[in-house]
Amino acid sequence: MGIIPDKFILLDRRDGEVIEYLQDKIKNEEVCRSSLRGATGKQKKIIEMGQNALAEYKLNIEGVKEIYKGSISSTDANKSIEDVTEEIMHRVLKLKHSKGPSRPQRIILMGTPGCGKEKYAQRIADEHQLVYIQVNQLLKDAVRRDGPSTFAQDLALRLQN
Repeated sequence: MGIIPDKFILLDRRDGEVIEYLQDKIKNEEVCRSSLRGATGKQKKIIEMGQNALAEYKLNIEGVKEIYKGSISSTDANKSIEDVTEEIMHRVLKLKHSKGPSRPQRIILMGTPGCGKEKYAQRIADEHQLVYIQVNQLLKDAVRRDGPSTFAQDLALRLQN
């Protein structure tokens, strides 16, 4: 049996910023900022990779939204880190500092690549003494431990069930 989260928070970011982040991640800033018309073949490929990654994210997130209708809160991640963190903690999660024992909330932050999921999660966890689990690191450890093909086969079996 898996863990059922208490809250899903979707960090929304403008498409242009996401594509720019992805392009910068794929290649250096100077090459990625060139326009598609004047771009070389390699530059066009980088620009297309950024656009494809965003399109894939949007397709996947629509499936998640459909499954968890009504359970997802959206937050505009285009604001300052302080404003976004404040909104998540006080308006969405309604977290308050308390000395009394309580079961910590299970929260999943979702969003486009580069929207700051890790940054916000770490900040919220630190401020409210919550446990922060870095999913990327868990996946990397599983692949390193079991090997890429074993991990992929195991994941495929779990998805079928």
